[in-house]
Amino acid sequence: MKKQVFCFALFSLLLLVLCSAASADSAQEAYDRGMEAYENENFELAVTEFRKAAERGYPPAQCYLGWMYDRGEGVEQNYDEAVKWYRKAAEQGDAKAQHNLGFMYYTGRGVTQNYAEAVKWYRKVAEHGQPEGQVVMGLLYLEGKAVPQSYFQAYIWFNIAADNSSGALRQDAVKYRTKAAEQLSPDQLAKAQKISSEWKPKNNDHALNS
Repeated sequence: MKKQVFCFALFSLLLLVLCSAASADSAQEAYDRGMEAYENENFELAVTEFRKAAERGYPPAQCYLGWMYDRGEGVEQNYDEAVKWYRKAAEQGDAKAQHNLGFMYYTGRGVTQNYAEAVKWYRKVAEHGQPEGQVVMGLLYLEGKAVPQSYFQAYIWFNIAADNSSGALRQDAVKYRTKAAEQLSPDQLAKAQKISSEWKPKNNDHALNS
């Protein structure tokens, strides 16, 4: 009898694992179909497919569904819905969603404007090693927006971003890094360079290009 109960429990556990895997595969497949539709500018189909994956809890799909509500592509523009889906993905560690949610809080779109919340989400992106978020954090410190102005902190983030990016984004990071450096003493500059050179990103499962 005990053996039968154990076998039934083991079978149930195996079935649960298989069902979960199938659900994950289905979410990935729906997301892939959504991306294909989006790239072909079939926005209504993209929304349908992204929603299938998003409702199964797939963070990249949740982020893209939020983006489509944000932009009004394939659906009526709705910032509240955009924030809802960005938040679902952001809370699961999706860096792109964290970045977008930070922007919504910074601008007050779909939420009450809240600079502290904006900085919280931008900082998560930056700390997870995404140069887009690092440049934003640098700009916030450089201009004293949402955080106390600090050329020292600005330089650190711009220097990290410059070492972690390429193309136009790196050019921006270098340009603003130079601007911040002009406001630092030689000792401050040396200390900021040391801190940024020793900086390590936190782990994150979902990169900005997910």
